[in-house]
Amino acid sequence: EGLPLVFPLHALHPGGDPALLRLQLGSVHPPGIELDPLLGILRWTPGEADGPGLHPVEVEARIEDGTGDPVRTTYRFWVNEVNQSPGLAHPADRIAPAGSELVLQLQASDPDLPPQSLAFRLAADSPPDASLDPSTGLLRWIPSEPGIHRIHATVTDNGFPPLSATTSIAVKVVAAMATRILEANGRLHLAWDTLPGTRYRIETTTDLLRVPWMPVEEGDGTDSPSTYTLPEDGAPVRFYRIITLP
Repeated sequence: EGLPLVFPLHALHPGGDPALLRLQLGSVHPPGIELDPLLGILRWTPGEADGPGLHPVEVEARIEDGTGDPVRTTYRFWVNEVNQSPGLAHPADRIAPAGSELVLQLQASDPDLPPQSLAFRLAADSPPDASLDPSTGLLRWIPSEPGIHRIHATVTDNGFPPLSATTSIAVKVVAAMATRILEANGRLHLAWDTLPGTRYRIETTTDLLRVPWMPVEEGDGTDSPSTYTLPEDGAPVRFYRIITLP
């Protein structure tokens, strides 16, 4: 795959003059193959979809003046599979509050046809409590220590030989999000510290055991605290939580 084939052909006229013959491709041949009719040189660069596989190429030899029937022969070329490295997208660096779960889907692809199986793994120097699903590439981590942490991930195909691609994600872990209730203009407001590049969602329920959490608002973080005005809906008890979105 991917390497040019140059194959000279030889045909002999009964009278001994090869210049009286013209070569051309028959009806059976792979797409993209070319044959110089005068020099008799076959040229073809197999693509990814051609290997591994056996490809017949039918060639006809005709007398220049058009007399006589063409002579046909078939050559067969075996194309070996050449493994190509998988691709692993580099995700943007993240900001995460300590104690909140970071969920990140790694994106990988394999250029081979048919596509090969891919397996994900974390490098040994990644945070020890981080996990990466080897089949799906879903990364999960609950950071605890503020600071800059780097997570290194690798994806490997099952070709021969196996090939890999790597990426790294820098995660800035900041102190846990602080929330508070404020009163202004006779209303209660929920306030919390936000981070740029992080999206938040407010959810509410009236019963922690029997009523599911319902989303009420989403927004992007900034350098300033965000607020949400609590509605006056007559519910005797209402619970709220703020979660960060992947």
